Amino acid sequence: MTAAATDPTPLRRLPWLAVLLATTVATVLRLRLVRAGPDVDTDAFAHALIARRLLLEWSDITIHWVWLPLWHVVGALGAAIGYDLGVQRIVSVLASGAAPLVLTALLRQRDRDTPLPFVAGVLCALWPLHVVLGATAQPESTFQLIALLACLTWERKQPLRTGLLLGLAALLRYEAWVLPGVFAALWWTQGRARRGAWAWLIPGAVIVTWVLLHRAMTGEWFWFLRENRLYIARAWRELRIDERQPPSLRLAPIWYLAAVPWLSLGPPLLFALPGLPWIARRAPRSLAAVGAALLAFISLVWLEHTNLGLVRHFAVLVPLYAALVAAGMTSVAGLLAKALRRPQIARVITVGLCLAAVQHIARIPLEKHVRWATRDAQRLYRQERAVAAVVRANLGERTRVFCDVRFLEMFIRLPPWRFIRWRVSDVGDYNLLVEASQRGRTLVVTAPERATQLHDDVRVLYRDATLVVLRRDAPGTLSPRIVRMPAPH
Repeated sequence: MTAAATDPTPLRRLPWLAVLLATTVATVLRLRLVRAGPDVDTDAFAHALIARRLLLEWSDITIHWVWLPLWHVVGALGAAIGYDLGVQRIVSVLASGAAPLVLTALLRQRDRDTPLPFVAGVLCALWPLHVVLGATAQPESTFQLIALLACLTWERKQPLRTGLLLGLAALLRYEAWVLPGVFAALWWTQGRARRGAWAWLIPGAVIVTWVLLHRAMTGEWFWFLRENRLYIARAWRELRIDERQPPSLRLAPIWYLAAVPWLSLGPPLLFALPGLPWIARRAPRSLAAVGAALLAFISLVWLEHTNLGLVRHFAVLVPLYAALVAAGMTSVAGLLAKALRRPQIARVITVGLCLAAVQHIARIPLEKHVRWATRDAQRLYRQERAVAAVVRANLGERTRVFCDVRFLEMFIRLPPWRFIRWRVSDVGDYNLLVEASQRGRTLVVTAPERATQLHDDVRVLYRDATLVVLRRDAPGTLSPRIVRMPAPH
């Protein structure tokens, strides 16, 4: 027998290959969702509009509204190169693909004897909510990865990197604002080494700086919190949440604790119950503390009715719950092997339970979530896509577009400075003539009733009940006066 035949190294790689395979399958599904159509979440478009404004008004903090700025910086990159939301969606795909690998590495900091870390990685990769959210232009998947990396660097005794990561998280999601306290507590209970303080000092300083800048710009302490409360109160009225009594309201005390994970995963979640002792005994301290703090935070915020109980808020907890389910499988497998008086088969039983769970997940909840997301992406925003196609087909290299339907800017995919955002009802034929004379042609996108005053040499390219696209070409003979006039701003 050759040395290669007896080398156990290929067998040691099999668990990692399983995690990589699950991650690859999930990534392929996400890319299919990206190709299926635009993002279906209206908040993603609101973020994109702010990102476009950031390119023009980067110093104005108030343009971020109640949100934090980091995700808008990512969106501004996409807007600058003509791929609104596209860059953010790819970042989400990459972040959600990396998360299971980071989770596996994190769990192996404390457990190198059982298949638990690899089972958790596989379950995290294929968790239906994790797969679908990883194809959106929302920041939850990126926040999830940053939180995992912060835990991993802490367990590896790299507090400076932990602090830098938490500083980024603090500019991405408000949930991250509870984490400096978490890591300060970990630091206090684990020796209070001077260099370890970076893990909470850096994100704490970032949060204080953002609050001070907001105060200086708005003249009001915590303006974003007041504005958020007003928005949530208005949304509750408009959505008639109290009248409709959705599951999120009826199950409010356990919405994020149990209802959301059950709706996403189904029966395999039951393994989390025998996995609970693992939290106290063998889980990485940072993962347990961060998970508990984030679960408490998002649950409390929902119980106080200061958000809308959105399912995607659970995304950051998917790795912890995947680890809990994996711990439960390992525990049950150990008990079964002990009952059979064959402790050596515990690993085989664990793998069998994992395969059974994966089969169920792939066949029922994952297939359902991906099918629903694909259907929504294909059927929504058809009108906006049709209008955008007409506009792009009629663009010249220097063409600018009069547009007062700003939601359409992300579909047209032009840099923000190529839009003239006047209210079209205030635009006259002369304005179109000047713009067309200087740039060869100009386009108008608006509601039909706001363009009734435009007549001279205007062609209708598209019209329906709510939108119209007009084109004005340069006249055959140009007036020197018009040519010299500056383009409207």
